[in-house]
Amino acid sequence: MKLYILTEGFSYTGYGHITRCLAIANKLSQFHISVSFLVNGDANVLSMLSDFPVEAIAWQEDYVALHAQLKTADILLIDSYLAAKEVYDFLQSVVPFCIYLDDFNRLDYPPGIVVNGTVGAESLPYNGGDNHKYLLGKDFVILREEFKKCPGKNISPEITSVLITFGGTDPLNVTARVLKILVESFPEWEKRVVMGAAFKDHKTVEWLADKQTKLYTNVNSVQMRDLMLSSDIAISAAGQTINELAATGLPSVIYKVADNQSNNIAGWQHYGFVETYIDALGKWDDMDLVNALRSLCPEEKRRSLSECGQMLMDACGVDRLVKKSLSYYAIANMQMALARESDAKALFDLANDPLVRQNSFSTRPIVWNEHIAWLRGVLADPSRRLFVFVLKDKLVGQVRMDAIESDWRESVVSISLDSRFRGWGLAPVLLQKSIREIKGMHASCHKVYAYIKESNVASRKAFERAGFEPLESDREDALKYQYVYGK
Repeated sequence: MKLYILTEGFSYTGYGHITRCLAIANKLSQFHISVSFLVNGDANVLSMLSDFPVEAIAWQEDYVALHAQLKTADILLIDSYLAAKEVYDFLQSVVPFCIYLDDFNRLDYPPGIVVNGTVGAESLPYNGGDNHKYLLGKDFVILREEFKKCPGKNISPEITSVLITFGGTDPLNVTARVLKILVESFPEWEKRVVMGAAFKDHKTVEWLADKQTKLYTNVNSVQMRDLMLSSDIAISAAGQTINELAATGLPSVIYKVADNQSNNIAGWQHYGFVETYIDALGKWDDMDLVNALRSLCPEEKRRSLSECGQMLMDACGVDRLVKKSLSYYAIANMQMALARESDAKALFDLANDPLVRQNSFSTRPIVWNEHIAWLRGVLADPSRRLFVFVLKDKLVGQVRMDAIESDWRESVVSISLDSRFRGWGLAPVLLQKSIREIKGMHASCHKVYAYIKESNVASRKAFERAGFEPLESDREDALKYQYVYGK
């Protein structure tokens, strides 16, 4: 499967789009998805995306080149503040399955998946409808992989170090002014100043630095995480970085440096990780920062803010986004049918998958002659139904249902998924589709049972999500689950 990411990034706008799209691309590559970038941006962008196929193109304008690039795409992800509505309409006409990253309900998006990982995004007035899926709020905050499962923040009795970070560019040159205030008002603190790839005010910052100032340039995600974990407080812009600060539990003074950061600030204020902020787009006084920093001096205050941030930000938003998006894509595009003898090879390979054999009650490998005889027997038996699910000519999985009695009032179900589609959240979908199909074929259906190894936790959760409930088992080697139609 091919997925294209269309985004933008310039020194004068910052590289937030690039950073979050890269986090998504890295996760998608773990799911056997081929990811390519089409980026309207400067030279820094190409170096940031060096691990993926990337082409620089003014995609918001060059429709001919865009159409040529996207004709083989299965999924399209778009992250832009610059593209107009007509560009989105054109893209959706070329690639019907689109994912739109949004931050403030910028547009009336065409049919597709709208993702807004801003804290509090659920309250925005998006236009609902059957043609849209919405992934909104803190559960879909896009963070880099390195910020998952951060340890609990160590809160020092006193502040001795402060991290200063204003993104890859700092177009308002806030860093220099903040450093000057710190040098004058808090000379004893260690000032850790991060300057991004397109930072332009190096000389001023270097001139202002005192003996307690450490300068960092072009830090990677691991270095940034470790700086956050080891610092006592931070001073930061309110873009993507504020979510990383929450994940690491670092109490912070937040600056608004762009209009599109308002929702993110409001969301974090609502949850309590951010109390006040400084609006760098307007006039602000040096004492605004001094007073905000002094308010963070009490140890208990910092501890409370830290625990709030880490409690709310589990940093699994990318996992949820990718899993949900792939699930929606598969549901919209996969085909379901009764198995045929021509499916024999795909079913044989699936049956001999190591995990399938491990979770089966008979773990020995299947041999071809036995498999063919078994499949022909299943296809000829009116008390058995074998469903196959196919996406882009690839077997997603199979569901087998065996009637306990000839009238199909009760039956037993089993399922297996191809390794390429595990983690997509598809098992409950395949089970529900099969259960509905059997009901359509045999109206007398009343109950469906499943037997699952106790060690097969993933399968147990999938059946529960499909509507099955645990029963007292009549087998020593398995747990028993029951689905009742209409319950």
